[in-house]
Amino acid sequence: MGYNGIIHNFKNYILRQDRKYLERAKKNILASMVNLEQLDQLQSTEAELHATLIIRNVINEYRSRLGDTEIAIANGLTVREVDELVQIDDSLSSEALANLAKMALQEGRDALEETDKAINGTLQILIGGLMCLPIIMLAAFMLIRFIYRINDMRGQIADQFTKLELTLANISQGISMVDGDFNLIFMNNRFYELLDVKKEDLSPGTPLKKLYQINAERGEYGPGDVRKQVSERMDHAKQIKIDQFVRVRPNGTAIEVSSNQTEGGGFVTTYTDITDQIRAENDARNARARLVDAISVMDEAFVYFDSSDRLLLCNDMYREYYPKSADLFEPGITFEEIIREGVKRGDYTIPDDAEEEAWI
Repeated sequence: MGYNGIIHNFKNYILRQDRKYLERAKKNILASMVNLEQLDQLQSTEAELHATLIIRNVINEYRSRLGDTEIAIANGLTVREVDELVQIDDSLSSEALANLAKMALQEGRDALEETDKAINGTLQILIGGLMCLPIIMLAAFMLIRFIYRINDMRGQIADQFTKLELTLANISQGISMVDGDFNLIFMNNRFYELLDVKKEDLSPGTPLKKLYQINAERGEYGPGDVRKQVSERMDHAKQIKIDQFVRVRPNGTAIEVSSNQTEGGGFVTTYTDITDQIRAENDARNARARLVDAISVMDEAFVYFDSSDRLLLCNDMYREYYPKSADLFEPGITFEEIIREGVKRGDYTIPDDAEEEAWI
């Protein structure tokens, strides 16, 4: 799964605390680093090297945070605490991946255009040679030079498409690119899979409006007037600079949609299937709710502090034991804060001359 596999397995390791996701994330990191090394060995431009540097830095950060996550889980931190501790902003690396794909496509097109020019030039020389026999030898010489140029440019094209393949291999996300005239100029296979559209219905060069039309007609945007829905989304697309939201499709698939404006007025959009992540988060919330419900009806007092001595939860029976301090028992307060305030309120008895020694 490459780069996106790192994110997927990293999040699953936090949510499910299953070491198989830790091992998978480590393998994804190694595979992504190998791909980046392959990219660097090609004739990369300064912009491409900058993009790979951003991606490499974020991958290294994930590698570091994996170790922090492992330690945090071993110390008994909750899912929420671990998630807050090791959060990573990977928006720049996602944008860098999309830009790499765009640059590879453009360089490939430029090289193809140069090849066409070289071939046309060769044909013109040959035709001129046939019409004027004295210059056939010169034409032959020029032909050899053109053949070398064509072969060299074919090699450049192969390099660019290799870059593109390596980049897209790291993106298990759907990706689309829209130009300044709001036409779809590139979509990868994952795009078609996640949005459930056919390539023949949405080929490169198709107006973006057609995508919105397809989605609206099959109820992707909910009930309402199709024309109005399409118009509203086109108006929104024309204002996009940075945009991110989650859309739940009618089949239950949750897709995180993230768009970034590009030069020329277009934008690049990534589509990430986060259904499993949301399901795992919901399962964790439901499990916690069931645990809290079970604890709240216990006949015995119950209180739970984390490894940093911060209160996570307690039941009503525990509050009844300490009525003067009951209002303090909110998640996040430390054990020491409870005791100190409880002493002042008279819930706990500590000799006056020994109060400060009790905190040591």
